[in-house]
Amino acid sequence: LALVFLFSSFAATVSTPISLPLEEVVSYTNEQLYDYEIFVADKNDTAGGDGFLTTMEPTGSQKEIVVSDETAEFKSPRMLSDLYIEGYSGEIEFTMWYKAVAGTDSATATFTVQILNDGQIISEEDKEFDACQQSFGSSCGSREASIEIPIAAGFTVLQDNQLTIRVSADMSGCESSGGGTSPPDDPPGGETEARQFGGSECSATLYFGAIDGGADQFTMIEVKSNALSNSILLVQKDGADVIDGVQIDWYPND
Repeated sequence: LALVFLFSSFAATVSTPISLPLEEVVSYTNEQLYDYEIFVADKNDTAGGDGFLTTMEPTGSQKEIVVSDETAEFKSPRMLSDLYIEGYSGEIEFTMWYKAVAGTDSATATFTVQILNDGQIISEEDKEFDACQQSFGSSCGSREASIEIPIAAGFTVLQDNQLTIRVSADMSGCESSGGGTSPPDDPPGGETEARQFGGSECSATLYFGAIDGGADQFTMIEVKSNALSNSILLVQKDGADVIDGVQIDWYPND
């Protein structure tokens, strides 16, 4: 009987909710900035754009966009809280994997990289690279390059806004590879030569995602920030979403 009585008492104890005093304690992180690598991964339908900006190394397969034909736009998720970002010594480095090909040995590709905060251009930079001459029986591989984008001061991506990177390219020196001419009604300097002469013999392609299987080959930017600054810590059960709010009631077997 004694054993039965003790067991019953224990069962009653664990099934009764325990009410703890609710104390509001606010703690703040320091403002120290840390190094972040923000990778360009495959697109996220919620974020939109052609690719997704994330601190997680991309997995899966590589993606590509012919940026001499269309502008690539890569977007972060919408911020849950304000996020302050700055560069290193006034610059944010954009590392990219690309391929610029042409049928002549004098062609070049000028890449333009823009950083946007809530759709507004914060900074941009152009850089010219020699195109690889592609001929019958030979091919051109991808290359790694860096573009330093000047940032005079840090900036803050506000809550519910997005960080965006745009990349485009103009080809030049492709005249003899395509053999075409601009239409008479084109404005001076209108269509890029990549569009005038077209085709794989005069184009610039940007690669992102897990390039060549992700063997430490990524298109990305490097910034300084503090992801915990101005953040809110919520104690929740496993699998809960932010919208579910804080978990107040806990049981011994939770």
